[in-house]
Amino acid sequence: MIGTRSATVDFSGLTIPEIHAQCSMIIDAMQRRLPPPEYCVMVGRFASTEAMKAIGVEGFMMWLSPAAPISIHAALSSLIWRRYVSRKYRNGYSLRAIAKATGSSKSALGRVAQWLDGESSGLELRALRRLEQSFVPHGVCEAMRMQA
Repeated sequence: MIGTRSATVDFSGLTIPEIHAQCSMIIDAMQRRLPPPEYCVMVGRFASTEAMKAIGVEGFMMWLSPAAPISIHAALSSLIWRRYVSRKYRNGYSLRAIAKATGSSKSALGRVAQWLDGESSGLELRALRRLEQSFVPHGVCEAMRMQA
């Protein structure tokens, strides 16, 4: 998994194999403890390989598509990829490029992207809170701080 470094995870005193085991335990906990949409957004956000990220993106799209304010499958898929792909690989994921590729309007895609950001952020926060409930008591991490 990838992401920004966190001051709430402390690997001090652990060997490299122990760190790998800890990471495997966290991935397993995500699979077992999160509902499918929450698991998918977490994989989309933190997966380190394109193949794993694709599992998260496709799973999230399957869950999200019935409620999405756009019916063009390719447009929704591209907008989800746009949210989760690393900034250095974002070529082809601009609203203009997606609009051209899917025949959608750029302004409609912008509105869907805003809606998608709200849905994704909410699911990500719920997933983190759900995992925190079991990780904090066991000392895996510290409680998240609320942002103002």
